[in-house]
Amino acid sequence: CKGALAVTGMVFSLAKKYSLSVADTEECRQLLASKYSYSLDQATCGKILNLYSQYDANLHALNLIEFDDQITSLFELVYQDPDFIENLGYEHIIVDEFQDTDQQQINLLKELINTTHFQSLMVVGDDAQAIYGFRDTSTEFIINFEKYIGRHVDDIYLLDNYRCSPEVIDFANRINAKNHYLIEKDLVATRPSGDPVTVMGFGDSREEYSYIVEQIKQNIADGVKPEDICFIAYTKSELQKMADLLAAEDIPSVLMN
Repeated sequence: CKGALAVTGMVFSLAKKYSLSVADTEECRQLLASKYSYSLDQATCGKILNLYSQYDANLHALNLIEFDDQITSLFELVYQDPDFIENLGYEHIIVDEFQDTDQQQINLLKELINTTHFQSLMVVGDDAQAIYGFRDTSTEFIINFEKYIGRHVDDIYLLDNYRCSPEVIDFANRINAKNHYLIEKDLVATRPSGDPVTVMGFGDSREEYSYIVEQIKQNIADGVKPEDICFIAYTKSELQKMADLLAAEDIPSVLMN
């Protein structure tokens, strides 16, 4: 069960993206189920949509917009002034992280290139690095880019990897190959060979952290300096948890975030 703020945020996001009002309560419930796999009763959903209407009115009164309003507001401008984008005069357009594109952004991109000033478009992305599916982005747009953009496309593959060892790259290639829907490619490592990749599975975080602490203790026992050991985590609370466990073993640590 998600918290009240998280559920409200999901409904707000859907209301904005699909222009939902209190009259669209049932549609909102269906979108919640399909997009977030979350079930909400009709009365509560209606109350949150009503709250969103008040929130949106307050934003307008204060002349404020949210991040997601940028594209929505731009299309409102184009509706009022069909020549708005034409008059911007953009000639060359570059889009980075294109694997995390949604339909609305594709629509905007098509508006930008369908002008008399337009000369070139370059998009850069990697379907294997898509991470924003929860925002309705889809690798479909980069995998079938030519189909969605409606123009001939020249593909350039940047396969040389300058970051990781051959062992890591080989492992990544084998993982990526398990996708059934992808742009087929294999990365090529340019760095010298390194340590083998180790994959561990744990039943829960307690088991995982205990293992990591034991590994750190063993490294120190083998002569590795504590300052040469780094534990990387997603949140500050995870770092604090590890610091507490290390302190219990009389192992010094410095928490940085």
